[in-house]
Amino acid sequence: MFKIPEVVVKPTLIFEEKIGKNEVKIQGEKVGDISQKFVLMFKDSLEELKAVSTEDPLKLHPSILVLLNGRNILFLQGEETKVKDGDMLMIIPPIIGG
Repeated sequence: MFKIPEVVVKPTLIFEEKIGKNEVKIQGEKVGDISQKFVLMFKDSLEELKAVSTEDPLKLHPSILVLLNGRNILFLQGEETKVKDGDMLMIIPPIIGG
């Protein structure tokens, strides 16, 4: 029997502060599945932080850094990157400063 992987999602910095959780477990087969479910779970808070894409309200804004087990998904297969049970997905807001 096929089991859908469960991934630990760790929102960081302002995201953790705003949604009140330092991690959630979400099931999905690909990074895109997981991030979409994360957006749906915390839609109001993410919209308030302008962390949701203006082109697709079910996706994170392109400025958000998404790491799968410490690796930027842009250097993997992006949202099509497959996940395994127990993987960690970090969601990091853009950091600006000097």
